Amino acid sequence: MKLEEILNQFGLKSQITCKEPNMFFWDDKEYLKYTERDYLNSSTKEVDEVYRMSEFILLNYKTGIRFRVIYSENYFGDELDYKIIEVFVILIDGTYKSVLELNLDKQTINTEGGLVDFSSVLKK
Repeated sequence: MKLEEILNQFGLKSQITCKEPNMFFWDDKEYLKYTERDYLNSSTKEVDEVYRMSEFILLNYKTGIRFRVIYSENYFGDELDYKIIEVFVILIDGTYKSVLELNLDKQTINTEGGLVDFSSVLKK
């Protein structure tokens, strides 16, 4: 399953441009936005800031599916370009798994380690 096919199940696209006054494409009732500690303390973050870029994770409350998003701000600061570059889950045991396929109806996720049920996914 391609990235776009997974994103379509959530009504998302891999590339999104938002302009003032609507600078965000997600609903805070459905998604939690956070930044990973590893990124906050990385040299990548320092370089990204020079180029007006950053990275964050969107966590879908209902499923536990996580989207890694990079974004850049235009020169005037009135436009943001977002790109979803990865879809993954964190299992209850703390294991990180990339999402290869997703079946929302059956509530299953195909990962590189095999099939995972939504009940095994950390949702916070």
